[in-house]
Amino acid sequence: MSTETFETRLKRVNDVIALKKPDRVPICPTYHLVPARYGGMTYEEAFYDQERWLAAFEKLLLDHEPDLYFQPGGGIAADGKAHEILGNRQIKWPGHGVPSDRSFQFVEDEYMKADEYDEFLNDPSDWTVRKYLPRIYSSLEGLGMMPTLTSMLVGYAGAGIVGVMAIPPVAAAFGALMEAAQVSMKWTMGYAQFEQKMNGLGFPSFAQAVALAPYDVISDMLRGMRGTMVDMYRCPDKLLAAMDKV
Repeated sequence: MSTETFETRLKRVNDVIALKKPDRVPICPTYHLVPARYGGMTYEEAFYDQERWLAAFEKLLLDHEPDLYFQPGGGIAADGKAHEILGNRQIKWPGHGVPSDRSFQFVEDEYMKADEYDEFLNDPSDWTVRKYLPRIYSSLEGLGMMPTLTSMLVGYAGAGIVGVMAIPPVAAAFGALMEAAQVSMKWTMGYAQFEQKMNGLGFPSFAQAVALAPYDVISDMLRGMRGTMVDMYRCPDKLLAAMDKV
């Protein structure tokens, strides 16, 4: 094992960021799902067995000794069980839509219809909960039976509104959300513990944050590339207004 410390590697990276000359060029590889194969796992196993996935990732880091690494939970091997519980239609993950030894694939579609711009712009939150989520998650179709979110403004007089939550499809949707949340939290905690462990072994991680451009959000998540490109000519004002919302 390398004798270099966490501080040594971090300083090397920070020197480069500060445009200073480091003792050597720092290395920060993007491993994606390589640790799974390195550890003798299929990609599908990496999506369902976090303990083995992280053990494989640790072995690769100790053997390669990078100065910085991308966190293993950064949208790469995620809790497949949560996707399964929710019935995620936006991705195909190993063993579920693609072979167990293939990477996940995003499923682009028109999850927002061409005639829904006004509805989205009028109340993005309501549209997201009652239209978007039921379309991208099969287990959340019951959310489409909920009353508008703004109906909750009636306060105490609207207590009866919550009775709709007892309708089986609606209750099932909330149950699926709770079950998926519990699974996801276990994976989140596992990744946090992994990062602490690797810090102690001298390996800093690259903190990741997702920041999509407004056009990308509309194109990737809502209208699809084709739909968005058509909207640029058919209803550019509404497309720009939607980009302002996201």
